[in-house]
Amino acid sequence: MQAVEVAKQIEVKIQLLEKGRGMLLPLALERANKLAEYDKTLAIIILKLRNGQEMTFEGQPVKELPVTLTEKVAKGICWQEKLASETADTEYVLAVKKLQTVESELQGYQSIFRHLSEM
Repeated sequence: MQAVEVAKQIEVKIQLLEKGRGMLLPLALERANKLAEYDKTLAIIILKLRNGQEMTFEGQPVKELPVTLTEKVAKGICWQEKLASETADTEYVLAVKKLQTVESELQGYQSIFRHLSEM
């Protein structure tokens, strides 16, 4: 590898980090919103079930559940919100991991550049 090639790769990695840094806040906000939506929906469904409101889930009537099953059934009813929450969380965590990988690559190129500069 030549020093010019390594310097170009360093610049590419720096630009990737700058771009990725800008993506973290929107992903973090989406993550927080989806988690809050899930918690809110779960609470509403639990309250409705506790108050005896009849609901249907996958075509099955749900009414007067034992207390021990209320939360489990409520979680099943709001599975879509849970999926959205988990997806947003995964996207955020994946973005952070990608940035860490780019940072490691940058450090590797910086080490190579230092080594080439010393020669």
